[in-house]
Amino acid sequence: MSLVLLGAFGLAFTSCKDDEPEKFNLTFASATGSAKESDLEIQIEIKLDKPAPEDITVKFKLSGTALDDVRADTENDYADYEVDGDYDKVVIAQGEISANITLIPYSDDVIEDDETIIVTVTEVDNVNVLFEASLLTTFTLEQEDGVIIVLEWLESNTTNGFVDMDLIVRIGPNPTTVSTDYNGIVTGSAFHSFGDNFEFTFIPKTFIGTFFDLNYTNTAYGLTYNYYDGTRDNLTFTSTFIDLVNGVAEPEISRLEFTGNYTLANLYKWGDLNENGTIDGSELPIPTAIVQTFRNVGGVYQDFTQITTPLSGSRTAINTTGEFVNSLYRGNTIKSLKRHTLPEKYRRQF
Repeated sequence: MSLVLLGAFGLAFTSCKDDEPEKFNLTFASATGSAKESDLEIQIEIKLDKPAPEDITVKFKLSGTALDDVRADTENDYADYEVDGDYDKVVIAQGEISANITLIPYSDDVIEDDETIIVTVTEVDNVNVLFEASLLTTFTLEQEDGVIIVLEWLESNTTNGFVDMDLIVRIGPNPTTVSTDYNGIVTGSAFHSFGDNFEFTFIPKTFIGTFFDLNYTNTAYGLTYNYYDGTRDNLTFTSTFIDLVNGVAEPEISRLEFTGNYTLANLYKWGDLNENGTIDGSELPIPTAIVQTFRNVGGVYQDFTQITTPLSGSRTAINTTGEFVNSLYRGNTIKSLKRHTLPEKYRRQF
């Protein structure tokens, strides 16, 4: 406290607090939020209670069950989203009261439980900006909408014979049965075993971006139902298409189901020649024979064709452009054609 002399007799008291710098409170605009994997972006707003006196840098860290691309690379896993901008900081510009941390979710071909994205403030470069030590916001990353494709056949045993089939999905500009119109495999399910009698995969409805210069929301899909291995000469199988919206599969009465028939003439244990000059199914696949097509027009699945039966085989040796370029987000590896385990809450819907 200081003294100020007024005239001959007066004294005035002033406080040192009058000289202290102005304080600012930092918070997230919302403690929670949600988004779908197919959303264009996620905006997380961080704000001050008054305009920033200068550019203020806010550092943050990312955690939660959803993996950003940097964490995923470190953990050798698949990423769920990425940061658009600096990975661990955002700037509130002078005169502004807020800034957005922008995340880009990844659309993918996996049905999974909801995941969390946790953003925690760790540091601010202005000592006059106050924030709680545990300042964070939690976003829920929800399953995107799309179509489930299920390939099924009668279970294998000594009476029925043994069957192992593969489900492969290609993308193309037109719904034709010509393999060269479908220039890349985008997803599929190839679980080689006689122990199961189904394969299933998932295609996002509103995937953001393009693949082979094609937009997933307005394109055609070509399907391969490959008779990979077995002994059954009269193989009857079904392909079923199920809309998944807001995490809920459409009722059974609304699902589309098609029936196909193969014989042993369609048996094809695909693979390229290995080092010994033989095919044993362990190598990269050769091109696909399309046996059924459909279209996604503005998020509506339509124009389903019946299943056609090739005279022989269920794949083809005709070369195509960009064969096995792969799924929506994985690298060029045969491991992409794997069947993922459905979370319990989705298994109950089938």
